[in-house]
Amino acid sequence: MSDLEHDPVEDRPKYQRVNAEAEQLAWEELARMGIRPGEGVCHIFWPTKKRILRKQFGVRWRTPAEMNPHVIFD
Repeated sequence: MSDLEHDPVEDRPKYQRVNAEAEQLAWEELARMGIRPGEGVCHIFWPTKKRILRKQFGVRWRTPAEMNPHVIFD
């Protein structure tokens, strides 16, 4: 079990339905910019996913970094 906080919106059915699609779209967008998964990419991936969730699906989501300001992510 993780000690990290998560946005409660992640527990809602709508989020669960669109999460995988938003993640796929975010990775596709990053790939077009030549960005691949790796260390530190979360700082680009999460804001991209957040924007896609909001604009395309109407979901307001807070990233793990926003939910856990005391944690350093890489």
